[in-house]
Amino acid sequence: MKSINLTGMAMVLFAVLLSLFVLIGLQLFRFESKVYRQHEIEEVKQQLDERAAALKARIYANIYAVSGVKSLVAMNPDLTQDDFSRAMAVQFREKADLRNIGLARDMVIRFMYPLQGNEAAIGLDYRQQPNQIEAVRLALGLNKIVLAGPVSLVQGGEGLIARIPIRVDDPASGKERFWGFASVVMDMESIFAGAGIRANDGALRISLRGRDAGGPEGEVFWGDASVFARDPVTQTIELPYGSWQLGAIPAAGWSPYPILDAPMMWMYLVVVSAILMFSIVIIILLAKTKKATNTLKKERDLFAEGPVFTIEWRAEPQDRWSMVYVSTNVEQILGYRAADLIDADFCYSSLIHPDDLSRILAELQSNIEAGTDRFEASYRLRTGNGHFVWLYDFTILVRDQAGRVSGMRSYLYDQSAQKYAEEALRLAEARLEKTAYELTENIPIGTYTMVQPADGGMAKFAFMSSRFLELTGLSRAEAVTDTLRAFACVHPDDYDDWVALNAKAFAEQAPFFGETRLLIDGQVRWVTAESFPRTLADGTTVWEGVLADITDRKRAEEALTESLGRFNDLVDHVSVGVYVFWHRGDGQSDFEYVSDGWCSMNQLDREAVLADPNVAVEVIHPEDLAEFKRCNQQAIEDKSQFRWEGRVIVGGVVSHMLIESSPLFFDNGDSRWFGIQQDITERKRAEVLLRETNNALENEIIKRTLVTEELRIKTDLLEKLSRQDALTEIPNRRHFNERAKLEWQRAQRVGLPLSLIMIDIDYFKKYNDHYGHADGDACLKQVARALKACVERPLDLVARYGGEEFVALLPETDRSGAGHLAEQMRAAVEALSIPHADSSVAGVVTLSVGVATHKDGNAKANLSQLQACADQALYRAKHQGRNRVELEATPPEQQTSV
Repeated sequence: MKSINLTGMAMVLFAVLLSLFVLIGLQLFRFESKVYRQHEIEEVKQQLDERAAALKARIYANIYAVSGVKSLVAMNPDLTQDDFSRAMAVQFREKADLRNIGLARDMVIRFMYPLQGNEAAIGLDYRQQPNQIEAVRLALGLNKIVLAGPVSLVQGGEGLIARIPIRVDDPASGKERFWGFASVVMDMESIFAGAGIRANDGALRISLRGRDAGGPEGEVFWGDASVFARDPVTQTIELPYGSWQLGAIPAAGWSPYPILDAPMMWMYLVVVSAILMFSIVIIILLAKTKKATNTLKKERDLFAEGPVFTIEWRAEPQDRWSMVYVSTNVEQILGYRAADLIDADFCYSSLIHPDDLSRILAELQSNIEAGTDRFEASYRLRTGNGHFVWLYDFTILVRDQAGRVSGMRSYLYDQSAQKYAEEALRLAEARLEKTAYELTENIPIGTYTMVQPADGGMAKFAFMSSRFLELTGLSRAEAVTDTLRAFACVHPDDYDDWVALNAKAFAEQAPFFGETRLLIDGQVRWVTAESFPRTLADGTTVWEGVLADITDRKRAEEALTESLGRFNDLVDHVSVGVYVFWHRGDGQSDFEYVSDGWCSMNQLDREAVLADPNVAVEVIHPEDLAEFKRCNQQAIEDKSQFRWEGRVIVGGVVSHMLIESSPLFFDNGDSRWFGIQQDITERKRAEVLLRETNNALENEIIKRTLVTEELRIKTDLLEKLSRQDALTEIPNRRHFNERAKLEWQRAQRVGLPLSLIMIDIDYFKKYNDHYGHADGDACLKQVARALKACVERPLDLVARYGGEEFVALLPETDRSGAGHLAEQMRAAVEALSIPHADSSVAGVVTLSVGVATHKDGNAKANLSQLQACADQALYRAKHQGRNRVELEATPPEQQTSV
């Protein structure tokens, strides 16, 4: 009778399985097709993300490489072309993407770098350029950088134009006023090539749209426009204002799923055929193994709903890591269905973080070869939503009688909380090091710059902050004279390794980082040194680095290491305690199971706990007991997961514990709770230490920043006051002397004329005696304003030379032009009609003026000779009747009086 029933059951099962496998085959085909397409998309997206990040970084690097022009204009609104060229030469160095930069004061381009080849742009008025004024007005209205283009460049190729609005302080109103624009032209092809973007690079077909930062709705301006009509992978590139959109597809287009060449489909047909052929045998074998299955199921049910999930593997897991069983709670922990993980095509190693994979495979192989049957590891695993979580994995190897591995069982739980706390501490340290590198003299981090010759000789110190000298115990003269003196303070035990590490970095010209001990005045301090090389065009290598005192951090690390060691000593095989607890419908409760780890963690006897559950409650801290009971009652009422963090007292010691459990409810009112208990004392201490460290760091940064800003403001104010005459508010003699030296050197270098005008108010002493010093000061102010108004070119300078004397410096001005301007000045002051009753020249204030010119047939040996000639001309003007202009003495046939 049983045989007949079994035969009928087998026939029915055969028909059901045949229908089911047909449906599964169709679903498998759809699923594999989708996975195949998704894999293609992920590959394209990964490559496109790299190119997009590189393109964005290159654009911003070029823009911000010249963004310092705003500070240059703010510090010197009246800068010259020479000042501008020198500043931009530094910024354009090794920036192959930059074509040129222009400064448009009041909407008119007045300065350009490089000037050669761009002279025609000088004087261009944006208000007269219909094709550019809209972008200019947009940048002005937004008061931010606006990127326009690409546009065709006269020099060839296509370029991008970044317009940077510049505002400066207006002393009259106390507010900022619009000064003008900086326009930066960048070579688009150079930028794209540097970012690794090509229209068809063999792997991808790429297109770019959003001309003039128009975003996804903008015009396609680079690549094949048809890419955006073929379901591309896209990436948005955010610009200072607006955006671009990159689109990409595989170079050969999206390919269909290769069903005839897919091993999965052939494997499926083979497996289905085998299953159908041996279905009757399997039914018989299922009956024989039912008892073993029930035993295994009981063990699996222990973790089926808790925070710990189990996985069972086939033999030789190092090959594909295929699984035969996964507990059902894996879906709520990792977001994967158990059925998907057990699939024969699923490869567990594909979920492991790439940075952890090789280490885990090596550890597994090593344990198998060493005959270790129980071991543990921590690594990161990708969840169903694409995030990575840290897992603690306790693994047991199952061996047959011959000692061969026949299977493997792993117990895993989420360890992310502890790992995130450790990562937060690491990031805090990294942020501290970065902040220390960016600050200079006013922070407790030593900064230095070393210059290594192109021939690879010994590097020399070019700059050392005060903190650097303090940390090394050196004087500035000692470090500059002998570079090796900086190594003399290294601890003797570290000296050889430290010197070798530095020598290796200099030889390879690679970024340097190291930690060592210093021995200063008998005290040992830990320091970290970090420097990065930058090779200039002439082959010289500049090393910019920082030296930081990390003694306190080292001590904290040693304390943390000691604490972690004590924590690890408490962990035997599994670092959590596991328990199963019953809450009865009549209000009674009892423990069904407690692990050895749980008993050891709470220092309780298993038999005592199983006999009386209240023994477990007695270890909870009295101040946290009410909250524990409330959370427990709330979980029962809501039929939700129980989670509690609090203190326990075990052996007189207070510890922090994390207790989590998941319930299973029955119709009779009973509930069964599967839970774990984890000691989180060290994590709590680390969180407290991290908060205190972050707070201290943020407070220190705020203090240092305020002090630095205050010092900068005071320095700028003193610098300005030291160069300006307090009474007339025009440049003083010191400013004139500095400018005169620079213009003399430039005149010598480029061979252009340089003129000098010496000016003296006629009979000013009598004016003061007659009208008083108050009116005398007022007279000096009016004369200064009149003289300054006569000068229109940015290069020209009018300054107060002393008392009633003034001076005018006129670069690139010949003898005739200087004489003409001198006469304008004399006439302008006379036109003021300032009464002067004691003047023997006129009834108003007048000037005597002397003019001298370098070059123009009368070259001077030096600047002093030029000034002497102007003084002599002024002397003749006074002795020939005053209120007149005299040019420097020349041969009789060339002498002229104005």
